[in-house]
Amino acid sequence: MYKIPLVRETIILFCVSVSTVIGSWVVVRYGFDFRYLLFLAILVTLMAVIIMGKIGLRVGFVAWIWMFVLGYRTVHVTSNFSIHPLLVLMTILFVMLLFSLRFEKIELHLPLLLWLFSIFWVWGFIPGVVAGIPWMGMLADALNFFFLLPLFFVILYLSRAPGFWKLASMTFLASGVTICFLGVIEAYFPSAIRLIIGLNQTNAEGFVSFSGFTRASFAFWGANPAIIVGALPLPLVLLVPGFYKKNAMPLTLFVTMISCIGIYISGTRMAWLMLLITSLMLAYFVFDVMGLGLITLFWLVASQFFTSQIWALIYSIYTPLTTGYFLDSSAEKRYARQSYAFELALGHPMGVGWTGSGWVHGDFIQVAANLGLVAGFLFLAWY
Repeated sequence: MYKIPLVRETIILFCVSVSTVIGSWVVVRYGFDFRYLLFLAILVTLMAVIIMGKIGLRVGFVAWIWMFVLGYRTVHVTSNFSIHPLLVLMTILFVMLLFSLRFEKIELHLPLLLWLFSIFWVWGFIPGVVAGIPWMGMLADALNFFFLLPLFFVILYLSRAPGFWKLASMTFLASGVTICFLGVIEAYFPSAIRLIIGLNQTNAEGFVSFSGFTRASFAFWGANPAIIVGALPLPLVLLVPGFYKKNAMPLTLFVTMISCIGIYISGTRMAWLMLLITSLMLAYFVFDVMGLGLITLFWLVASQFFTSQIWALIYSIYTPLTTGYFLDSSAEKRYARQSYAFELALGHPMGVGWTGSGWVHGDFIQVAANLGLVAGFLFLAWY
């Protein structure tokens, strides 16, 4: 009979004890609602990953992808510092990987550009300290980049196993479809989403944009930008027939339908544009020029049924370029933020420090302003 080593028994006992104490505090503090259930599910996943050892790395990475469904739910450590369960799980996976590599003769090499770029992650604290930026705020911003290193190492290690990319890609697609599905249920059956205790206070009926288009609020994820996570894996539907021979067509159609409906009700122009580009590329890769022509014809016909609210949202994408006038305040604010950050980058080529430029809504310009022009160039060079 297999006996679990004493070390694992100690870890299990410790995890159960800590989870019991923290779980009890959460129930007293927030009540028994979906947040507690999510918290409990995360703890159980972490314990399972640790106990399973080497296999736990693979299971843990799948769980890590699924955590995108959690949205903006973070643990507030201080007023200036919050951490997401994604980062906690990735840290555990990285530590497990380091222990595993002690017994395996494997060399993992990260791209040179990543190492060069990482130098500026440390540098970003220096101008920040000089400018008097709070440490916790800088650390919260920097962690988004520091965790690229363990993420790259874990993926490099796991990708050596057969079937890894099938598992990873299909899990990412499934998480995106889940986000879209919850948004669709919320938009068309609002009474159903209210059954989730703790979401009653959210705007389950959605909200109206400047054009009058009613946008889904994606309450479970926490905000409307959830649809970006739902739209990003959409090209992966091309892989479904190759991975699942049985019932491939119904599964592909269902995944595509839910994703498209979710993207539509989001009223997010970026997601709409992603859907258009993705549909054109998929049609070309699958059916060549004929497919490209047919999908183009489809969009031309479909556009005849677009409402005035939809056209107003579409026009607002390029109106600033043609007239210099912004139809909605959000686009105008983003333009102002990016213009300000661009001026900061040119005026301070060595950077203004982590969080120095604020939330720019443009990663390349924000990196150039915070960490310097060279860092911005290295970040852009990845692409």
